[in-house]
Amino acid sequence: MSNTNTIIVEGIPSGALGSDLKEHFEKVGEIDVIEIGADPITGKATGTASCMYKESSAAAKASTDLVTFQEKDLKITLASPSPPKENPPKSKELLKTNRYPVTTFQPPKISLYSGDPQPKPSDCSFEAWKYEVTCLIKEKGYSREVLTPIIRRSIRGEAGGIVRYLRHEATLEETIQKLEGLYGTVETGAVLLQQVYLSRQDHAESATAFGRRIQIAQCKARDRSGISPDCVDDTLKIVFWQGLLDEQLRNAVRHKLEGVKSFDEVMRIARAAEQEIVELSKFHSRETPNPKTAQSHPTQQKDDPIQKTLEALCERLDRLEIAS
Repeated sequence: MSNTNTIIVEGIPSGALGSDLKEHFEKVGEIDVIEIGADPITGKATGTASCMYKESSAAAKASTDLVTFQEKDLKITLASPSPPKENPPKSKELLKTNRYPVTTFQPPKISLYSGDPQPKPSDCSFEAWKYEVTCLIKEKGYSREVLTPIIRRSIRGEAGGIVRYLRHEATLEETIQKLEGLYGTVETGAVLLQQVYLSRQDHAESATAFGRRIQIAQCKARDRSGISPDCVDDTLKIVFWQGLLDEQLRNAVRHKLEGVKSFDEVMRIARAAEQEIVELSKFHSRETPNPKTAQSHPTQQKDDPIQKTLEALCERLDRLEIAS
């Protein structure tokens, strides 16, 4: 008799829930872990699972007594016993039920990129797509075999047509390089940095939006080696202050500009000052009387019937005084 406490299950019906499997296999003994097999690309269940019991006797009983599940025949085999490991590998994700963890695999989700002149609302920019893909590659949380088809499927439209002309063995780096040459930023780092220095706040733009805009432009210049990462914060602080339109806001930021080290702190100061200026403006507008309202009172008084009656009585009194 085998001393393994784990069974391998095949032929699980599609749509079966983890709670259903738990209820079925727990009939013969207490369960430690159930791992449900999933396709590494689509994440869909493959109809297989492994079930680890507390006792090996429960595993042996399950292999003979629990071969029917939801009116379907299951293929249940006892797993070969393996030597214990001091640090067993952890699964990528554990979906916990009442008393046991169920292991599944979730493939990464990547934003879509088409490269079309009129992209759909669901499409992102090339820079955003490239950032997501580069981060996934550097994190090494997924193998190249998993990432390659997922990244290729995220490229649609015109860009997708270009990628299809690459050879099947093309690496992810070669794919990114091909799209970079067609859709990436063509300006040099020096040109991008010059655009940052010439940035000014638009009349319809808040200080916060202006700060975000120059920060994105600065990141592009940094990625193109237009500026050293150590100089980014100091450059942003100067450009932001020089580009502000509101004199009150400039003065509020200037007094604290030298005392802060990061641009994020400058942005917090500017947001607070801008909010205060807006609130003060609203307060003063409520105190100032409306000229149209102030001018409407004489007209209303002139057309008032009570006022006309009083004026008529005053005229009569004046005539009586003159007659006497």
